[in-house]
Amino acid sequence: MLRASFFTLGCKLNQFETAYLAHFFESKGYQLVTFPSEAELYLINTCTVTGKSEHHSRNAVRKAIRANPEAIVVVTGCAAQVNPESFAVIPGVDLVLGNIEKNRMPLLLELLRKGERATVHVTEWGSKPFLSPMVINRFVDYTRAFIKIQEGCDARCTYCIVPKARGPARSIGLEEVLNQVRDLWGAGYREIVLTGIHLGQYGKDMHPRRHLHELLKGVLKDTGSNRLRLSSIESNEFTPRLLECIGALPGLCPHFHVPLQSGSEKILRQMGRRYTPEGYRDVIHGILARSPDAAIGADVMVGFPGEDEADFEKTFKLVAGLPLAYLHVFSYSPRPGTPAAGFRDQVDALVKKARSRRLRELGQRMKDAFRSRFIGMDLDALVLNQSGPGEGYRVALTGNYIPVFIQAEEALVNHMIRVRLIRVTKEGTWGRPTSVLN
Repeated sequence: MLRASFFTLGCKLNQFETAYLAHFFESKGYQLVTFPSEAELYLINTCTVTGKSEHHSRNAVRKAIRANPEAIVVVTGCAAQVNPESFAVIPGVDLVLGNIEKNRMPLLLELLRKGERATVHVTEWGSKPFLSPMVINRFVDYTRAFIKIQEGCDARCTYCIVPKARGPARSIGLEEVLNQVRDLWGAGYREIVLTGIHLGQYGKDMHPRRHLHELLKGVLKDTGSNRLRLSSIESNEFTPRLLECIGALPGLCPHFHVPLQSGSEKILRQMGRRYTPEGYRDVIHGILARSPDAAIGADVMVGFPGEDEADFEKTFKLVAGLPLAYLHVFSYSPRPGTPAAGFRDQVDALVKKARSRRLRELGQRMKDAFRSRFIGMDLDALVLNQSGPGEGYRVALTGNYIPVFIQAEEALVNHMIRVRLIRVTKEGTWGRPTSVLN
């Protein structure tokens, strides 16, 4: 039996697409093995959002080649879309596919041939590319299910290469999404994550236009699903009707990832972001007014061109004053082809490193404080197919996005439980099941 090994970098959408590809190859008779175990086929789904992510993508490719120099090595994803030749020149790479080609599995199978030089198939995005649903009813190694409801972005932030990698914003039809949710719920998945590149733009390309709040209400009222999670949403896209869903739809997980990037209005303008620090703060408090126990996470970028100490301190002060549950901190790295790559006043690497360290330390304190709030409380959680530290431990994920280490038998995987949080340590959050809900 041929073996296939997959490696994913980047966002939840990439993770979903890798799961789709893994399911496809499994259906064709491949045995799936963990990366970088020896295999006859390796597929690396790359990311280009930062220079570091591209570096990690190339390292993963080389690791696959070292694991089996005779294997077929396929590179796809956003870095492959934007800069295919940088992967095609790596000795041992056989096929480089863009994000459009990623979906064309019958074509992919025909192209899997070991050659002296990589074959490149990358299509540039048209003005109105079609978005076909990627339907999958089994997620290998995942307890939770994902649905890609949206693709692409029209925001054109000055630092971001994603529109070039993913194309313009477009959406999957409402009925198609509802059908996928029904199928996944019927297949036994107890949590479904809606994902996309720019989730808040869902439906803007439809005629008549649809909205994310309509989709949420439809999913939670018409499909039988009762645990729905959203991926990232921009603060300026929390419309009044979307905010009304929070707390009013019990099945909507109280967990929201709201990118910030900067707390300086000057830097936000230069980034091309469409909100102000005050507007961001109002949205966070608006969410928590409706769902006080919600976990809210944020992306923060340090070292954007022109960011001086005063700008950074505004960011630090804004973040420190918000009841956030966690931070994702990134250092700005120029992406060729974006306006910001040509901006003056690029920030020194050592300055970016120091600012990142301060924010990460703050983020750790915020994460510990958020989780410690729930010590001694019972929360609903889904037991994942994921091992915890120590034999017999597994991870249970609460609705408000706290991974809890519990002692549990394998039979408890994919069950909803009540878990009592006991302590928070450097390793994570620990608890014990108090009851099984289903």
